[in-house]
Amino acid sequence: MTLLLLSACALPVDGVWPPAPGGRTHRVDVRLDLWHSVITVYPEDAASPGPESSGTGGSGTTRAPAREWGYADRAYYLENHTGVSGCCGALFWPTEAVLRVAPEGVSFAHVDPRSPVPRWSFDISEEGHRRLCAFLDREKQGPVVSRIADSEWFRARTDYHLFHHCNHWTSRALRAAGLPVWSGYSLFRWSFALQLDRAQRWQEAVRRAAEPQAPRPAGATPGRRRVARGSPPGR
Repeated sequence: MTLLLLSACALPVDGVWPPAPGGRTHRVDVRLDLWHSVITVYPEDAASPGPESSGTGGSGTTRAPAREWGYADRAYYLENHTGVSGCCGALFWPTEAVLRVAPEGVSFAHVDPRSPVPRWSFDISEEGHRRLCAFLDREKQGPVVSRIADSEWFRARTDYHLFHHCNHWTSRALRAAGLPVWSGYSLFRWSFALQLDRAQRWQEAVRRAAEPQAPRPAGATPGRRRVARGSPPGR
């Protein structure tokens, strides 16, 4: 209960998210399986595509593919330390982490028995996209350390441990884009999912408030609901 009350205090970064009505936006997706989260970032030259985007711009030219980013323990994913000792080592003391970057469709989040893996989609502003890309660039350290599983793996700037795992890192990426999520409340899958649900409801409330209202009969009292960009959505 304390965690839920605290998470309600997370607010968007003012002037960054949600995007201003009518402004150019970019899309990011978050996928969350049973024990891993990833973020998919769409290219800078593409306006927000739909879920079934064809991968071409309006002119018919092929654009750069979206990229999926995931944060992970290096020993577990690249050195096959997947036993009990490897899992305990990854959680209970800081170990070297890696960033996995792959084309959209080569997903890291695939072990959830549910199909498809739960996904949340968000529109972010130009400034939010710029900040997110800057965050991702800062998190990569040095050249590619491996090319396996159709992916490029980079050394991460921060170590992996119980209090900074993939959900914390994905939360930090979303926060860089301005969303109302905090990494401190992302220790558990369910607590991270609650934050994503809340941010999605916020986005939907802002969209509804920006929709044109049907003409009302003469003499009717206007009843349009206003949603401030810095106010949480209705619960």
